Order: sequence, then C-alpha cells, then structure tokens
Amino acid sequence: MSNKWNDAIFQEWQVIRKEFNDNKKAKNWTKVIENCSTIIKLDSKAKFIGIMLPIFYKEMANAYEMIDDKSNAINYYRIAKNEFIEFRAKRPLKTPSDWLNDIDKIDRKLSKLSK
Repeated sequence: MSNKWNDAIFQEWQVIRKEFNDNKKAKNWTKVIENCSTIIKLDSKAKFIGIMLPIFYKEMANAYEMIDDKSNAINYYRIAKNEFIEFRAKRPLKTPSDWLNDIDKIDRKLSKLSK
C-alpha cells in the first residue's frame, strides 16, 4: 500500500479505467466485472490515486444484476453500501448529503433483488 506517486501504476489505472468505460458502454458485463475486480485489486498498491472503491463495487453489482446473477449482485451492492458509509465516516464531505443518493439507490436495488 503506497501513497507515493508511481507513473507505471497510474498508467495501468488509466488503461483499466478506459477499458472499464468502453466495456460499460458496450454493455459487456462480464468484462465490466473483470475490470472492476482489477481496479479494486489495483487500489491496494495505488492509494495515491484515490480510487473511489464504492463506485466500482456498485458497478460490479450492477453488472452482476445485468447478467442475472442475483446472489453476487446482492453481495456486491451490500459491499458498496458499506464502503460508501465508511467513506462518508472517514473522509471530509463537500456537502452533508454526499453519497447519500448512492446509498439510497443501493437500498432500493437490494430491496428489489431481495423479493
């Protein structure tokens, strides 16, 4: 876990993020899941980038939902929600409502998927 700038790791982040965006746009959900997993793993050695992990857990959950993998969708939505809550507790917020909309959307998704 390094906070020191590393050009090679930053370049890797940019490539993966572009692949993620391209795959999401193409609705290639299996690749989106792979990209999110890679980004989440990359965060452990790229703390200096400040990757918003909750967003990628949420994107991973959404991709699982799109391929009808309800169990993994629920699991990753729960992780995303907890990560958003933890982020709100530990980081300065621009406004008091930062990320509450995302948490609310996740709660609605979890409610829908749990039926």
